[in-house]
Amino acid sequence: MLRAGCDVELLSGGRLLVQPGKQALGDIGNGSLAHNIEQEALSVLADGKAQYRAYGDDGSIVSRRRESAFEVFFDVLLPSEHLIIVGAGHIAVPLARMGKLMGLEVTVIDDRVDYANEQRFPEVDRVVSAEIDDALSNQILDSQTYVVLVTRAHAFDEQALRQIVTKRARYIGMIGSRRRVLMVYKNLIADRVSPVYFDRVFAPIGIDIGSQTPEEIAVAIIAEIVNVRRGGSASSLRLAEWAELAGVDLTDYD
Repeated sequence: MLRAGCDVELLSGGRLLVQPGKQALGDIGNGSLAHNIEQEALSVLADGKAQYRAYGDDGSIVSRRRESAFEVFFDVLLPSEHLIIVGAGHIAVPLARMGKLMGLEVTVIDDRVDYANEQRFPEVDRVVSAEIDDALSNQILDSQTYVVLVTRAHAFDEQALRQIVTKRARYIGMIGSRRRVLMVYKNLIADRVSPVYFDRVFAPIGIDIGSQTPEEIAVAIIAEIVNVRRGGSASSLRLAEWAELAGVDLTDYD
C-alpha cells in the first residue's frame, strides 16, 4: 500500500516525493529554494489539498505573474483504502465485487485453495490462500483498513479477531448470531484479551436492512463500511449490550 506523501513537480523541470519522517526522493536542486519547497510539501500534505505555488530565486513564495518565478505543483498522494475479507465463502464473492465498485483495494484470505483463488475472485487485487494467522500477520492494519470476518466457523472468526482486535484498523466487522458473537467475546476474555477492545468491533456485522441472502448480507456489510467511512447515522446490528449479557464490568478495565 502507498504511504501518504506529496508529489512535487517543478513545471520547469525536476520532481520530488516528500513523505513525513523520510528522506525526500528526487532532485529539484539544493539551497533555500529546495528546502522551502520541501517544507511547503509537508504543509500541503497536512492540508490534504493539491496546490500551485510560485517561488523566486531566493526561495520565497511570490506571485505567479513574476517572470522569474518557479512554478511548482504539489499533488497529495494518499494511501488507498483497503478491504480485507477473511473467509472466501458465499458472502465473500459479492462483497469483494462491491468493495471494488466502492474503489477499495480488496484482499481475500482463506486457508482453502479451492475457495481462495483468482478464478473465484477475478476482480480483486490479491487472493491469499494460507493459514489465517500467517496471512493476517502480513497485512497492514491501519486507519485506511476495513476488515470483514466471514469465515466458515466461529472458531476461525475467533482466531482472526484475537489477532487483530487490538490493531488500529478503521473497521472490524464479524459475522454471526448474537449468541455466536457473545461466545467469541467470552472465549477471548478467558484468554486475557481486554474486553475494552470489543466496543470497536461491529458484530453481528452489517446495517439492519433485514438481509437474508449472501448478496443482501454483502450489501448490509458494505453499507456499514460506508456508514463508518462517511460518518453516517444508520442503525447497525452490532451487539451494543454485549458486556451486560456477558456479565463483564468494564470499569474494571479502565
